[in-house]
Amino acid sequence: MPDVWTMHYCENCHSIYLNPRPDATSLPAAYEDYLTHVEQNTYEEIYSRTGIFWTLVRGYLRGGFNIDFDSSCKWGYLIIRSFPPARQKLDRFCRNLNLNRLRGFGRLLDVGCGNGAFLAFAEKMGWKAEGVEPDPVAANLCAEKGLDVRCGFIDEMDDRQGVYDVLTMNHVIEHAANLDHIMIKSFALLRPGGLLWIALPNPNGLGLKMFGAAFSALHPPYHLCLYSQRSLRDAMHRAGFDGVRVIRRGFHARVHWRDSLKISKKYSLAIPHAQIRYVVRWISDFLSVFTPRWSEETVIIAYRPINS
Repeated sequence: MPDVWTMHYCENCHSIYLNPRPDATSLPAAYEDYLTHVEQNTYEEIYSRTGIFWTLVRGYLRGGFNIDFDSSCKWGYLIIRSFPPARQKLDRFCRNLNLNRLRGFGRLLDVGCGNGAFLAFAEKMGWKAEGVEPDPVAANLCAEKGLDVRCGFIDEMDDRQGVYDVLTMNHVIEHAANLDHIMIKSFALLRPGGLLWIALPNPNGLGLKMFGAAFSALHPPYHLCLYSQRSLRDAMHRAGFDGVRVIRRGFHARVHWRDSLKISKKYSLAIPHAQIRYVVRWISDFLSVFTPRWSEETVIIAYRPINS
């Protein structure tokens, strides 16, 4: 977006926030031509790609997530499962809704569902999937596909309290100004024992250290706050969640770093030499297999206690 934006790093909670930021009346104008207005469905690639690797992938998704395919390898589940980088990437692709983590399928709410690509995929996984999306253009795209989507914010879902087994937010929470409010609302929408799944950029990853102001995940003015893993844990506990856990993400730095490189070139921002970036990118991916601390993306889950 045009204009100059300033993002600040909090020394206390290690989050990054935009200040000053657009107010509630002007911010919607920034989304008039947002990326969710374009039909993008990476999930369909799983069905169309050919080759041995992709039949193994489909075999893993069939065994781990109950997804039916015309062609898949029955050994794919065991083979992919034994290779953490591929397994973690595919688990994230399915929002970590592994059969061994859940007690069957039920009702799922995708908050900020965009153009509905994941909702359609979730239905193929066996979920009764619903969405809520504040952008009317994106919500209309969902309606054209026959998806069950309500146009509005999470506050418009108060009539669904205590009914969902899973609630997901994929790169949504960084667009929200009040983290505690979102956590409280999420807790209320889940049934006891229900799962909350959130993914967002990690402000403490190696990408920001490499690219600084060119780091693509900063994305002002759309991203109001990149919440740290510590901030997310604390907010979840305050809302009453337990079983809070940050999940290892696996390889995923390449796309983020590619976009950051484009920004650095466009605005003539100084960044480390290509060889240094290459080495650090591989270090970032390698570390992400073993720890989520420095990943480019935070994936975090929590549960509403069964006795709540």
